[in-house]
Amino acid sequence: MGMLGYPTHWGQLECLKLIVATSYIDKRIGYLALNLLLDEHTEVLMLATQTIKTDIMSSNEFIAGLALVTLGNIASEQICRDTAPELEMLLNVKERRTSPQLLKKAVLCALRVVQKVPDLGETFIPHLKRLLAEREHSVLLVTLPLIRELAKEDLDTIRQKLTKPMVTILRNLISGGFNPDNDIGSVSDPFLQVQLLKTLRVVGEGHQAASDTMNDVLMQILSNTDASRNVGHAVLYECVSTVLSVESEQDLKRMAINILGKFLSNRDNNVRYVGLTTLSRVVDIDVAAVQRHRGVIVERLRDSDLSIRKRALYLIYALVDESNARTLVRELLSFLALTDLTLRANLTAKLCIVAEKFAPSSRWYIDTVLRVMTIAGDFVPDSVRASMVATIIQDPELQSYVVLKTYQDLKESPSQQALVQVGVWSIGEWGDQLTTDGSVTPDQIVDLLEQLYKNPDTGLASREYIVNAYFKLTTRLPVSVLPRLKQNLELATHSQSTEIQQRGLEYNQYLASADPSFVKQKILVPMPAASGSVASFDGGSVPPSPSPSPAPVAPAVVAAPPPVNLLGDLLGSSTPAPTTVSPAPVTTAASDLLSLVSTPSPTPSNGPSSQTQNILNLFGTGPSAPVTTPPLVAPVATPVAPGNGIPSIVAFQNNEISISFSFAKPNPATPRFTLITASITNISASPISALVFLAAPPRHAKYVLDNISNPNINPQQTSTLMVKAANASFGEKSLLMKLRITYSINGANRLVEDVVRNFPPGV
Repeated sequence: MGMLGYPTHWGQLECLKLIVATSYIDKRIGYLALNLLLDEHTEVLMLATQTIKTDIMSSNEFIAGLALVTLGNIASEQICRDTAPELEMLLNVKERRTSPQLLKKAVLCALRVVQKVPDLGETFIPHLKRLLAEREHSVLLVTLPLIRELAKEDLDTIRQKLTKPMVTILRNLISGGFNPDNDIGSVSDPFLQVQLLKTLRVVGEGHQAASDTMNDVLMQILSNTDASRNVGHAVLYECVSTVLSVESEQDLKRMAINILGKFLSNRDNNVRYVGLTTLSRVVDIDVAAVQRHRGVIVERLRDSDLSIRKRALYLIYALVDESNARTLVRELLSFLALTDLTLRANLTAKLCIVAEKFAPSSRWYIDTVLRVMTIAGDFVPDSVRASMVATIIQDPELQSYVVLKTYQDLKESPSQQALVQVGVWSIGEWGDQLTTDGSVTPDQIVDLLEQLYKNPDTGLASREYIVNAYFKLTTRLPVSVLPRLKQNLELATHSQSTEIQQRGLEYNQYLASADPSFVKQKILVPMPAASGSVASFDGGSVPPSPSPSPAPVAPAVVAAPPPVNLLGDLLGSSTPAPTTVSPAPVTTAASDLLSLVSTPSPTPSNGPSSQTQNILNLFGTGPSAPVTTPPLVAPVATPVAPGNGIPSIVAFQNNEISISFSFAKPNPATPRFTLITASITNISASPISALVFLAAPPRHAKYVLDNISNPNINPQQTSTLMVKAANASFGEKSLLMKLRITYSINGANRLVEDVVRNFPPGV
């Protein structure tokens, strides 16, 4: 009834009456019911304490066995304290001879007592050496877990008194003759060997003297154990784990790793999986020894078992370095073309990280990532696409090669979205370089873009890239294809997507109202390298101002075009970077922020004061009075050291990154301005790549973000970023900062959002 869930409290007292009886039959039924109906939290169990204490010391071994079984199963903390003296008497084999069966049960009860009441552990330590001298293997099997439990409280005593006896038992076990009672598969008592190896691992970890004591016996096990059966594999696995955990000799560790390499060729899936898992844990100990088995590990990528393929992939990722990056990446690319969808996403992410981390050259990195995009473009993370674009921008010599390569790849694989986005972006930026040698005509470029736009596999984000490319190519390709490009932009205004409609209308307005030379020189200038960019208020990047040119004759355009939003262009955002048009003398926090970085104040304008009208004028739909825009913010020439008595704060922290802010006042006369130094530290054990730091201010403040010093952060390393802050309500409202941070770690993309509210006073 109790097992079926019905209440049994009415029968619990009857169980107590049965265990008090003198008859063995009554006691057996009573203890059995007690084990089934009660647990350690049942209050009625306290009434059985005295009976259990009495029965433990009974001269009838069967009755004592029933009491010990009950004590080991359901004893509470208080019952453990009350029965500890009786257990100690049973374990004192010198004064009282206890049968092995009863002694085994007593040791198991002692283990429960130590787990429930660790303070009583010192009561049983003096008896351990005599228990290890028992010839009965069953007693030894239960004594070793007790030793490991006691080692948690007093490891030094256990190590000093019991290391040599355990090594002696293990040596006698492997060198003794055949024993039909204990041997299994020609291995002498593998269960006892496994327990001894586990216990030696505990006492030898971090202790050179104890490790030296067991080196010889570990060498014998590795050399003499029969590995043709599962029992041998079990013993070898525990021995290898012990060798790699203790302070063993280097040759012994290398021998253990070689045995794990043999596991990889075993026919049993479980043995292969164990070998791969253990090698993954020890690759940091001796990577050279693991590298010798690289060929077998690569073969496991084609294993029929999915779990083995996953472990092999993780291990290969850990083995990649500068010396073997080309070889292993080639193998992984071959495997990527054949793998199923369950592994493709993980493999794609790891391939991109490895290609970026260990790339011998930019050309090799570009070729590798393009190959990944051609095979599995739908699984390539956005951060990898942005990183690749940044690499192309930094190396002008690659641009003509990349635009031709992506053009050819797009003709073969038009359905891979990552390839479409990177390829279309490259064609939009440097499409004119495709036509320099005459191998590609302008009409062929437009034909390809039209095919991609009409392709049903092309996603909405990719179509936005194509519309942007149409607009860019109006200034990069000959005039002969300009009508086709304008026609495609006109078709975009009829798209079902409101974003594409908006972009199409805006681009058509530019082309219809603005002077072509102005559009080419001011709006559609080629994307600058990231190192030459200037941080903007929205966290993106603004290119440096181009060289002065004659004023364009364009009365309809009344304001400079919005700055190029590098971040939005890289990630496919269709919203242009915000810009501020100020028709009146600037007296707000934003103007003071400009003076903070020594930028001349903008000239007041006599034009209309409505900002809405200015935005309409941008497209030639409003009044044409000239309006002057503030110049772009220039980077601070000399950083200001933190100080002014403002304490630093920890703005954000998780298990992988920690962000701290330090503060400085560049000009004490204007306390509303603060220079914030954001220090981003990688507190994990794995490298972080492609980190992007964005910050949004409250309405009463403005932020200007510089570029991060290094978006790729190794473990325990720090990157910095300068934030120029202006608080228009200084003294009334404190600063707030909404953080949005993205990065990649261990092949996984992270997105962190948080609000910093603990700014100190005076900021």
